Amino acid sequence: MAKSDKTQDENLNTKCFSDLLFLAKGKRSSIDFCNECGISPSMFSRYLNQKNKRSCPIEILKKVAAHAAPESGVTFDILVAANDGTASCDYVLHPDISIHEVIGIITTVLLMKQYQCKYPSKDTAVNIMGLTYKPSWTIETTAIDTVNMKKWDFFIWNIFGSTATEEDRFVRQLLIIIGAKHLGYINFDKLTFIFTDYALFQSIIQKASSLEIDCCISLLYIDSVAKRIVQEYALKSTLTFAQVLSPVNMDVSDNTLLFPDKNNLL
Repeated sequence: MAKSDKTQDENLNTKCFSDLLFLAKGKRSSIDFCNECGISPSMFSRYLNQKNKRSCPIEILKKVAAHAAPESGVTFDILVAANDGTASCDYVLHPDISIHEVIGIITTVLLMKQYQCKYPSKDTAVNIMGLTYKPSWTIETTAIDTVNMKKWDFFIWNIFGSTATEEDRFVRQLLIIIGAKHLGYINFDKLTFIFTDYALFQSIIQKASSLEIDCCISLLYIDSVAKRIVQEYALKSTLTFAQVLSPVNMDVSDNTLLFPDKNNLL
């Protein structure tokens, strides 16, 4: 294997690339999409399921981009960026609000409530038996117990299917995360799933209402148009913890909200 090929293999962002392929095919089956593109269904399946770690041939990227669902936002340039490991999929998966805006909104609220915040010094991604646990964002803050700095992970929820599909997917992922935490694979003091679709947010609250867990996990709805936090909902837990992100009774200007003073971060 040539040295350049090895570098490409190591750089492929398999999770991001898989997400982009899922978006590109839209409502079509994988077989139908591959037939339209003129590509191998088995190869497509391996990339979709994150089984192929090798960079995808450029000709395949061109075909996928040419037949991508119009509403997906998937372009050749974005596929190339995921293929060489330089892409962040947040701007594709969340077209109404960026991860930087989400960070600004949450950080501003915490700072205005007089909590200390700082960014962790190392990557929080963890590989668990072939599955990757990688939060969209992580902070250390006094907002969890008001005295000591604790680790708070955030996931922005990506919508890939119908409400019923997303409900089931959420419960599956939640149980996997709880199991991994119990086994010591991952460590967080609080975990929050962020939603920008209010109907789905409410639906998942109903779906998860019968669960009782033994860690601090909450759901957060952010209005992606108004760029503000609307509600934080704590899942039923044997532990007691505050829903510190709501209600938010503050008059915050857009500029302050989206661009917090980073000098206040530790």
